[in-house]
Amino acid sequence: MQKHFIPLTVVFTLMLLAVFSGYNSFQQTREEIAEQLNSAMKVAMSRNLSDVVNADTIRVYKKLRSISNGRVVMAFADPRFVNALSEERLRRTAFVSFDLANHNYESDASEKGYICSDTLFINDLIEGENVAFRGYVRLSGLEILRLSNQRTSLLLLAFALFWMLGSYLLTLRQRTRETLQQAFGGLVYVPDERRFYDTRHQEVRFTPMQVRLMQMFWEAPHHELGKEEICQALWPKKDAPEETLYTLMKRIKPTLEANSRLEITCRRGEGYLLRTKRIGF
Repeated sequence: MQKHFIPLTVVFTLMLLAVFSGYNSFQQTREEIAEQLNSAMKVAMSRNLSDVVNADTIRVYKKLRSISNGRVVMAFADPRFVNALSEERLRRTAFVSFDLANHNYESDASEKGYICSDTLFINDLIEGENVAFRGYVRLSGLEILRLSNQRTSLLLLAFALFWMLGSYLLTLRQRTRETLQQAFGGLVYVPDERRFYDTRHQEVRFTPMQVRLMQMFWEAPHHELGKEEICQALWPKKDAPEETLYTLMKRIKPTLEANSRLEITCRRGEGYLLRTKRIGF
């Protein structure tokens, strides 16, 4: 588990940095658009109020508000405001709203799917009203994301994916190497499972005692074991275990011959050797 901790930590850190960088760029783009709207509003409001909203418009507005018994906001696509914006995507959905404002005026800046400018207040001397103007563009989160600079975020994400792929390939290579190291004579031993498999990936059905013996052969230098070594490991408290050892060897040989190219041979009466079969002509 620990050997996978560092690669996973690196991938998680890179992806976290990618998300943070992308979100930061997204928010920065929103702020830049809001600043554009503020500049465009200054351009639009630099002319006389009567060119934008005249006294008749204000009176109609008041009438509508009295009829509706609530707040009324009117909007229009002001050419000077629209043309002052640099992005075509902004110009397509840009408009200016106006409302009458008293001293306790609080504008609603929470419209979903919109980015708005600061509120500009202009006093209409004829009607004696404070008129609140605000510029808007309608943009979805995806459109803002497209306008934002996501190169750093994408680069970090690419690094994370390459690191994850590299870690996976390295792990796969190590596992393959370990498997090859555990392969011998047509058998593969999987230590984590304590099982043996043949070349068709089918488990070889050894008895528990035979599995222990095969493990000892597998881990022994040159796959060679002494008789006393086997007896002490398998039957430490048994008197004269040689007959039991002989029986164990006799019964395991057919299983080896049926599932592998291995055989167990006796070496000078002192021990046993697990080796690949020698093919004679």
